[in-house]
Amino acid sequence: MWTRLELKSRAKKSFSRFYWGAVVVCLAAFLFTNEFGNNSGSAGGAQHRQETAAEHFRGEAERTTGIVNSLFHNSFIDSAKGLADETLSPLEKMGAVGKMVSKFIKAPFIVMLYAVPLVFSVLMICFRILIGNPLNVGCKRYFMKNRQQETRVGEITYGFANGYGNIASTMFCVDLFTALWSLLLVVPGIVKSYEYRMVPYILCENPKIDRRRAFELSRIMMDGQKWNTFVLDLSFILWSLLGTVTLQLANIFYVHPYMSATNAELYAVLRRHAKLTDNIEDWELPGFRQSNS
Repeated sequence: MWTRLELKSRAKKSFSRFYWGAVVVCLAAFLFTNEFGNNSGSAGGAQHRQETAAEHFRGEAERTTGIVNSLFHNSFIDSAKGLADETLSPLEKMGAVGKMVSKFIKAPFIVMLYAVPLVFSVLMICFRILIGNPLNVGCKRYFMKNRQQETRVGEITYGFANGYGNIASTMFCVDLFTALWSLLLVVPGIVKSYEYRMVPYILCENPKIDRRRAFELSRIMMDGQKWNTFVLDLSFILWSLLGTVTLQLANIFYVHPYMSATNAELYAVLRRHAKLTDNIEDWELPGFRQSNS
């Protein structure tokens, strides 16, 4: 039905025609979503679909934890505790009453030190659900429309103006289900991450589609295609290494647009095949020429 060479050839022609727009869109996806992995310190991080689903979510958690630790934990908390002890030491020398007052003052201070990282982590999760995922859907729509015509960079905000609630909730379910399957066993997590792969593309085409139907259509499209898609992802490893060696410059200006355009071509092929072989109504996948608003 498709070959890697065909997809990549069409992808190169697609994004090279409107090069700078593709670069800007991928840069936005890199900065504000997890589309290209938890970072680019390694080849595996440059393309999160090359990881297992468990590694993907573990990487997300480690990134957040690393930021939190650098800001709030370790030496910072130790220093804060030391400062509190030093400030309150005169009270503790005043006997039992002084010690009781010191503990009363210190307790909420210590609680706050440990609560701030938790709040920060919750905010990061909320950002992903409410902003990152809808933006990711908009980026998918940009590359799908860009296959046929020059598309405004502003198309990446599509998910905020069209079916926002459905997009946010459905993508949250993708993250949640993938994480739960990954906690069960690694292999089911991998399989499910590929089974759900086309959900954001389906949402960018029809943002009001029922969540269960979006999962069903993605499952139909990926039936028999998971291994081939996995191999397609692996074929970008050397490009990811190039991005690492060039301190992300190659990723920003070539690799990420190339990968995004290739994935758009993959969806186009799987979508066409599914519409020909399965009972999919035109209104379910109406195309990308209309606003679907």
